[in-house]
Amino acid sequence: MILPTIRASLSRSDAQQLISLLGRSDPELGEAARLRLEESGIGSLLDDPRIRNALLTDSDVSVPPAIIFYVLVRQALLEGGVDDESTSDYVASMLVSFGRARRAYRISAGDDCEFHYLTDMIAELRSAGGRRRFLLRVHMGDFALWMSGL
Repeated sequence: MILPTIRASLSRSDAQQLISLLGRSDPELGEAARLRLEESGIGSLLDDPRIRNALLTDSDVSVPPAIIFYVLVRQALLEGGVDDESTSDYVASMLVSFGRARRAYRISAGDDCEFHYLTDMIAELRSAGGRRRFLLRVHMGDFALWMSGL
């Protein structure tokens, strides 16, 4: 089961890297970002469109890929009128998780059985019980989002 974990995993070092990234072209912008971080928290940096642009254009980006996914998802959802950090975190966590080792096709990381179609999951759901039934239902929702290109 995928849980929204990216925001909780952000460190002080990650925040400093984002400030440094903003301050490379404009030291005043970097200082303003540092002050904004102190006053409003990490969300104020992650929501800044200049962070997205810097992450996509700077050749020396050293932040973890999960943060980049989060920023891209967050910015896209904000542009679409969805201003919920938990939703952004969940979608980005799903993208990071599903992007690894065929995880998109398994109901959990340790499951050996792969499903490539929702219809196969529905068929499995008919005979599954307990925790597996729950994981199948959750995965069907996640898989549908993944396949739809969210």
